[in-house]
Amino acid sequence: MRIDLSITERGPRLTLAGELDFHTAPEAREALRLLTLKQGGYLVLDLGDVAFFDSSGVATLVHAYRLATQAGATLELVRIPPKIARVLRMVGVYDLLNASGPTAVTAPADEQTT
Repeated sequence: MRIDLSITERGPRLTLAGELDFHTAPEAREALRLLTLKQGGYLVLDLGDVAFFDSSGVATLVHAYRLATQAGATLELVRIPPKIARVLRMVGVYDLLNASGPTAVTAPADEQTT
């Protein structure tokens, strides 16, 4: 798993790549734990390069949601691969996690370049 962090005006953006599973979820949770979230801000998780996702991945996203809501921030999932979107819908957390949809490929407005 590769985790890239960028800080935007809206808040931190983590781009995850590779496998988000039983073996790599602790690394992702540690990265989430180290973030500073601001009330009214966002925690953006970019899942576009996640190749494999299991129940530990679901638990990690729910963990991110809890961290964000405890800080008064909003979790936003972007660039969700269709397979991951399907899993999130099947377990009933897609809407809870503020997912932008499987075809969401645009960056938030403050990150777009012209």
